[in-house]
Amino acid sequence: MMLDVLITNALIMTMDPARRVLQNSFLTVEGDKITDIGSMKKLVKSEAKKIIDAKGKLVMPGLINVHSHGAGILLRGGLSQDRSLYDWLLNVLYPGTQAYTLDDVRIGVNLFLDEAIRSGITTIVDNEGAESQENLRVMLDVYKKSGMRTIYGRMFSDFSSTSLADYCKIMEAKSPNVDHVKDFLVEDTQHALNGIEELVKEYNSEDNLIQVWPSPFGPEWCTKEGLLGSLEIAKRYDIGITTHLAETAMQTATQFRPFGVSSTEYLDSINFLNPRLLVAHNIWLNDRDIRLLKQNDVKVAHEPSANMYLAGGIAPIPKILAQGITVGLGTDDPNCNDSVSILNEIRAASLIHKANMLDASCVTAEQATEMATIEGAKALGMEKSIGSLEIGKKADIIILDLNAPHLRPMHHLPSILAYQARGTEVETVIVNGKILMENRKLTWMSEDDESKLLEQAQESSVAIKDRAGLELPDRYLIGD
Repeated sequence: MMLDVLITNALIMTMDPARRVLQNSFLTVEGDKITDIGSMKKLVKSEAKKIIDAKGKLVMPGLINVHSHGAGILLRGGLSQDRSLYDWLLNVLYPGTQAYTLDDVRIGVNLFLDEAIRSGITTIVDNEGAESQENLRVMLDVYKKSGMRTIYGRMFSDFSSTSLADYCKIMEAKSPNVDHVKDFLVEDTQHALNGIEELVKEYNSEDNLIQVWPSPFGPEWCTKEGLLGSLEIAKRYDIGITTHLAETAMQTATQFRPFGVSSTEYLDSINFLNPRLLVAHNIWLNDRDIRLLKQNDVKVAHEPSANMYLAGGIAPIPKILAQGITVGLGTDDPNCNDSVSILNEIRAASLIHKANMLDASCVTAEQATEMATIEGAKALGMEKSIGSLEIGKKADIIILDLNAPHLRPMHHLPSILAYQARGTEVETVIVNGKILMENRKLTWMSEDDESKLLEQAQESSVAIKDRAGLELPDRYLIGD
């Protein structure tokens, strides 16, 4: 039988249980699966539709982004700078996304995917709100066209506590030119749940290339009925569920704290904590919260760059890891990070906790690399199919060119990825056996279309800024 892809002469970092690194080796792909891996000495003469000579290159599992909000990318470039979470949400993100047209949505998601694939990401969890079902379908159709392995979190809020509402008024006063849209923040519970289920039925595929998950925004923004209704949908369709948890000190000080419980304890009290659940940020967790996550086998999404960008704080990841909780890495919204690179997050996760704990080994480069690959897969309940290069697993593979001055000398691959790599090394990206980028050229978008996309992204962003009344600093501006 003719192979679909044969990769030869490669340095392969498998991320398998033994964490094997194979020198001068090959990997074969048939259909959407890896069918063989081994030394070039053992390669039987084979024919393949595509042969890739990976001499001088690293072959490794595709990177997994377990938490993002892709369409917001058109609000970066200086529109979001130097704001805390609620200042950014209320004065940039919400008014900005309300000013999107359907064309803006399409452009934004295409730009997000362009950057993600170029940085070696092969699986994305993208959480998006319900501006309209039409918007959501536009995003999902772009993902489907690109070939990206996608978990699409249909996000919603169906409640806003009085204390948070009062705080929001204070934040909104900082940008008087913005027309705040209250209806955008709160959605009817049953309408949201019905919309989620409709998308699940329409898009979830047998090969898991696209899944829709419920994504209630967080316990401070959702009713008990909304949270448990989301969980019921996840159980009925055997899918995951994701939410934000303990992202700011403000959240931990409102709604639940006056009653002597944390947000995590509240979620436990309503039986929402469970093994299907992926919680993002987790900055303001106490020791009891962490124990509850462990007891209920909840998975954690760590966004170190976004947490720094919004001055949210530093998540207690060393304590979380010490409890044996599964942790994956996310980029969060590309306009509260300004990057769609998991390699950047590997570096951030490897460094920030060292400085915070005054302990150079509290999160190692190896642990951070695992978060971006096999542990990220576990966070999504997909470790049997992705996250490592093993025979029988899905062919989600990236190839990095190691021939660059900043990558010499080389000894320990996770350390090279964490401390030396820049993301530009990614040369080829394969998802589900399909090549999405080869020799840094996208296969799902022409070079001309990519050039047009970059122009359109700038034009759309300027128009969105103007329609939404977003403010900029007085100096260092580009254009009029």
